[in-house]
Amino acid sequence: MHLTDRIIKYNSFPIYCLDRDLRFSAFNEAFMDMYRERAGADPEIGAVINSVMRTDPLSVKYVEYYMRTLNGETLSFDRMFGDICYEKRLSPMYDDAGTSIIGVSVFMYDVTENRKLEKEIISAKNRYEDIVNSVNDIIFQTDHKGLWTFLNHAWEAKMGYSLADCIGRPFFNYLHPDDVKRNEALFIPLINRHKQYCSHQIRYMTVDGSVKWMKVYAVLTLDENDQITGTSGTLTDITAEVENYEKYRMLAENINDSVCLHAVDGTFVFVSPSIEYLSGHKPEDMIGKNPYDFIHPDDKDKVSKIHGSLLDGNDNYLTIYRFRSSRGGYNWFETNNKLIRDESGTIINIITSSRVIDERMRAEENALKALEERRRLNDQRSRFISMASHEFRTPITSIQMSTDIIDLHLRELDLPCGDDVTRHIGIINKEIERFQGIMNDILILGKTESDAIELNKSMVCLVTLINRSIERIRETSAEERVIVPKFQGHERLVFIDGSQIQHIIENLISNAYKFSKGKPKPELYVTFRSDSFVIHIRDYGIGIPESDQSRLFSSFYRASNTTNIQGTGLGLVLIKNLVHLHHGTIEIISRENQGTEVIVMIKG
Repeated sequence: MHLTDRIIKYNSFPIYCLDRDLRFSAFNEAFMDMYRERAGADPEIGAVINSVMRTDPLSVKYVEYYMRTLNGETLSFDRMFGDICYEKRLSPMYDDAGTSIIGVSVFMYDVTENRKLEKEIISAKNRYEDIVNSVNDIIFQTDHKGLWTFLNHAWEAKMGYSLADCIGRPFFNYLHPDDVKRNEALFIPLINRHKQYCSHQIRYMTVDGSVKWMKVYAVLTLDENDQITGTSGTLTDITAEVENYEKYRMLAENINDSVCLHAVDGTFVFVSPSIEYLSGHKPEDMIGKNPYDFIHPDDKDKVSKIHGSLLDGNDNYLTIYRFRSSRGGYNWFETNNKLIRDESGTIINIITSSRVIDERMRAEENALKALEERRRLNDQRSRFISMASHEFRTPITSIQMSTDIIDLHLRELDLPCGDDVTRHIGIINKEIERFQGIMNDILILGKTESDAIELNKSMVCLVTLINRSIERIRETSAEERVIVPKFQGHERLVFIDGSQIQHIIENLISNAYKFSKGKPKPELYVTFRSDSFVIHIRDYGIGIPESDQSRLFSSFYRASNTTNIQGTGLGLVLIKNLVHLHHGTIEIISRENQGTEVIVMIKG
């Protein structure tokens, strides 16, 4: 056995080989199993690889890779098959002399776990960088002498100093002169290990000489011998909180939202005057009471769970619930919750801001009701259409069978009136066929409008499909004019639902014939584009009055000049729905007594 054959056969991971025409020349069992699972069939030696037959960007890219490998390059790239990530390694295959490239070998390695690990490592790295460089607080480290050894970018942003200028300098050089001794006193219990951390408020000086109030949190850093090597911690800018306490209070008393301060158990400590506007309760009547006394019974459990989560340290919760009004009934409240902690980090209060959202909740409820009503109507319409289709088809089938039996007996009896009866039977059969066409249109229209139709797309030869549609219409009609389609662009297979596109084409051709009796034959042009195609059909018939054109796509609507021409007013509506299902467009250009042009663009 050739070495290459042994490599392919005895490896557990998928391997396949292609010749210069990108046809399979070899593959192993692992590749067969994977291919069978994906394609529903076994790969065949000599068969062209699927990517060559497709025109989507991914397939075009893979073909480019194969061609580059045939030119001597060795490539690798990842590709997902379900939940498994394979690394595909493409290498040139040389002849026995080692001089000419005769094909491409593809080794597929399962790298799912490797890629997951890489993502986790990258994610961890990004999280670390986010914490260090993007966090709003200043993160610091000092050595045992109090010299800065690390500062994150927040130091530059808040204080204005360059990191390079600060590293290696004493941290107390940046304190407010009046706070240096106080800061030293606050740090002594930590240095002496009388407490595990240090937390206090102190003033720092910025590069422009302004004052920043900082909340300091620091812990000791120790070496393996339990000796102090320095400190690490955070500096939180609380300048706004310190300087604007009274402003916050004034704001709370003058805004429409209700701002409240609560004890840890939820009891009201402070309530802004706006609560009276929102709920009718006076602020002084609520102080010392528990919010649960005002919350709707059905919402208490939800609010209680959020309260518990807040006390576990999870900050900034948004809560929606019903709050009892002094005027009777309940209002919908939206409340934002934030924790307040002391210097040691212990939760001491909860501050909330609330607003009434009754109108928004009513709008959401109405939207949900409207959506549910639409679903109900769509379900009813689908059931009715299915029922009506079945109920109509059963008697129509019986009539069809009866006319067939009558026709058979007439031929056997050879009655003098047989020809006349046969002619009427023909009329009946023609009307049955027309009625069945109408029922089919109604059924498909109902499915498209209730989102109950699914496209069954595949690669289709559009040229063949159009020619067959033209021939089928000629066979079922007395039309003597022959449409000769003209194709422009690079003819190719298109990815469409052939059955539905055929329905569109036949409707367009039938309309062109029907509304241009006694006029020159209609013209049909098909233009192929890289990712779509355009069907352009033009007739020289009666045209559409301008006053009717705005309603052409309304169900059962017919133009005012078609009274004496057979039709239901469903054709264009159905065409438009099927075109939109294919992510296409339809345009109609028409002038009365001069003709009509219909331009349909389909993605595929």
